[in-house]
Amino acid sequence: VFRAAAPLESIIQSAGRCNREGNLGPAGGETCIFRLADSGMPDKTYSACAGHAIEMMKAAPDKIYHYNMFNEYYRQIINLYVDPDKKGIREAREKFNFETVNDLYRIIEKATVGLYVYCFNAESSELLDSLKYKKHLSRDDFRKMQMFTVQVYRDFINKNGQFCTSDPRGFIVWYGKYDRKMGLAAPNKEDEVLII
Repeated sequence: VFRAAAPLESIIQSAGRCNREGNLGPAGGETCIFRLADSGMPDKTYSACAGHAIEMMKAAPDKIYHYNMFNEYYRQIINLYVDPDKKGIREAREKFNFETVNDLYRIIEKATVGLYVYCFNAESSELLDSLKYKKHLSRDDFRKMQMFTVQVYRDFINKNGQFCTSDPRGFIVWYGKYDRKMGLAAPNKEDEVLII
């Protein structure tokens, strides 16, 4: 799997796709992290988290397999980049207003959204068609759908809404074009960024 530099949770999610079905044996797959020259990131926070994740992996590559890697990563990110009072979080904590704290405390404000690709292949369209009349989807249903789901920014969905349908069971379907080599093909000229 090739993955552009991103925050640690996004890298781990992509790496999980290497051998999701277990067909590659005990050796598993390989994940390559890259940075495109002159490429931008969604915002400064995303860029800072991505840079920090890359630096942590460079400093101790084997550490990524340790159970406490995420704890250390998030502790460092919060200490380095998050101002807990930026949105009045400290005051909400002192008043025990935990729902407000939860709503205000976002490390990455421009999070990605999963988009199920209906036209990925025959299996993806057959899977969604088979789930059409199911009132509630199971964990296994969502796991099967993950193989045909890509992460995009909400802006992409807003600009290409005519090709997206929000399903009340908790996911969004992309009915636009999909290229197996390049990813989602945004039909608008100004949106010719391909998402892999």
